[in-house]
Amino acid sequence: MPTPPIALSDQQMNAVLAAAHPLAPHRRSAFLAHVARELTQLPEIGDGAVHRVVMAVQKGLFRSAA
Repeated sequence: MPTPPIALSDQQMNAVLAAAHPLAPHRRSAFLAHVARELTQLPEIGDGAVHRVVMAVQKGLFRSAA
């Protein structure tokens, strides 16, 4: 099922893309999709929410890679 569109500010989008950048290229799209899925579950998307979701998804990726 496709993720519905999310309205992010330029700053928020840049933060998400910056968080994806250190990942191996083949893992970036999965990371971005996971972040998008998590953000769609929130009632409101602010800068803090974006940060928390990005950190949680990154943490999960690094746990699964270890």
